[in-house]
Amino acid sequence: MEKKKIFARDADGEASLLNHGSMFRKRDYILWHGIKSAAGQKLLAESANSYLIWLQTYIYGDIWDAKVRKILCEKGFLKKERPNDIKIYRKALTGWLHISLYGDRSNEKFYGCSQSFWMNYEGKMPQSATEEEQLSWFDDKKYGTIISYPYVFVGKAFDRFILEAPEEAVYRFLHYNLLEDDKQVLLVQREMKNHANGLLWFYFHMNRACAKAQELIQAYDNKLWKEMILLNYGWDNKFERKFGCLKAWREKLEDSWPLLSECPIAEIPGKLEKIV
Repeated sequence: MEKKKIFARDADGEASLLNHGSMFRKRDYILWHGIKSAAGQKLLAESANSYLIWLQTYIYGDIWDAKVRKILCEKGFLKKERPNDIKIYRKALTGWLHISLYGDRSNEKFYGCSQSFWMNYEGKMPQSATEEEQLSWFDDKKYGTIISYPYVFVGKAFDRFILEAPEEAVYRFLHYNLLEDDKQVLLVQREMKNHANGLLWFYFHMNRACAKAQELIQAYDNKLWKEMILLNYGWDNKFERKFGCLKAWREKLEDSWPLLSECPIAEIPGKLEKIV
């Protein structure tokens, strides 16, 4: 298990990765960021790496540059556009932007489903499955069905999705949804069972963790825990006022790493009060 924080690259960086990087590094980069530059996308399209092309499309939808999309359509990796597609795309983009900007974030499942609706607008969508049907997919190891299912899993099936679904599907879900506390714990348990940490670095480098997830990560991946300290405790307005600004407080917090590295999670608030 190695530290895995993957930074976004510019066009030259993406080209270097695609020309010289290993399959593992290319896959991880697409899982985190996707190939965004037109030049990088052209290189990917010309490589004819069907898995990476599928992965980029699977996670980010119609992210392709218009010229690159034509190349992929000619090669059969993407469906060719219909005469009315531009109008459909415009309406879908408008709907997705409206949800992204003004959607109700108090209900993350509804918010995510609304985004998914617009990302799949005018697509041929299957009927949603019951919890029992979804559970049967895991029992029967129907991973193709799981990875292509366009809706959110429900009940116990959602727990199994976090614990057992193909990694690509979980990455896609985490790109567009936040996890409730108990599901954060399941995500950590999944990675601990698999002796992995990629999903943890992806999710917890940008989202705060509940106390139980912090406790598990502190014991499992100390490097990630150090990264999480600033995210979980570095935005407290009380300490911003105490030290004059957030920058000063975050610097104090970084200097206090030895104090917090193995501190029981429940005791951290008291330790923070003692930082001077």
